[in-house]
Amino acid sequence: MDPPASPPHAPSSTGSVSTAPSVSRASLTQHFTSKLFRYTIAYPSGWTAVSGTKPWTDPEGAQPSVDVFQSPGKARFVAVSQPLPHGWSALRWEREVDQPGSLARCFPAPGKWKTVTVDGHQGGILGGDYGCFFTKAVVVANGRGYLFTGQASPTMDFSGPTIFDEALFDQMVASIHLTAA
Repeated sequence: MDPPASPPHAPSSTGSVSTAPSVSRASLTQHFTSKLFRYTIAYPSGWTAVSGTKPWTDPEGAQPSVDVFQSPGKARFVAVSQPLPHGWSALRWEREVDQPGSLARCFPAPGKWKTVTVDGHQGGILGGDYGCFFTKAVVVANGRGYLFTGQASPTMDFSGPTIFDEALFDQMVASIHLTAA
């Protein structure tokens, strides 16, 4: 197994934090197509994919309204999309979908997001920092808003890694193809 990727930011002085173990690019051997949320993705061997069965309307992303890729451990990757509401711009959707909370480093305003490209469409990254417990790619394309989220632990468990492996997140996001219909 590869060693964990270097964290994107220095750990805080309040405690020890780690990232989930890396998975090599060669192990992204499984493929999944979501007709409901209109994308395809490659994910690691040994992970389990569970398809969402209902349209996504809740920003908290509860099953069965999300596609979940579960690792054999605690880490998971969650994917959803929805049509932009009538009359909404991409910027409005981005601002509304993840309201900034008390942790500004986890939920910065869209203009302060680290950029990401998903299937040729520019978007932004939320989280990916200590205390956030998630790394999320947000992108609008083909009249839909998409969220792709890596979670080291969906229950905010401090006993293990608290940041989803950055290299694995980047690899999975790079494999995504957004489908128009």
